[in-house]
Amino acid sequence: GMVLDVQQELREAGTLRINYSSKREIPS
Repeated sequence: GMVLDVQQELREAGTLRINYSSKREIPS
C-alpha cells in the first residue's frame, strides 16, 4: 500500500501469515 500505511501493511501481512499457517496446519 502507501508509505503512510506501513503499520497497516504489516498488520495485514501478519494476518495473512497467520491465516496461511493455520490453513497449512489443518490437514485437508
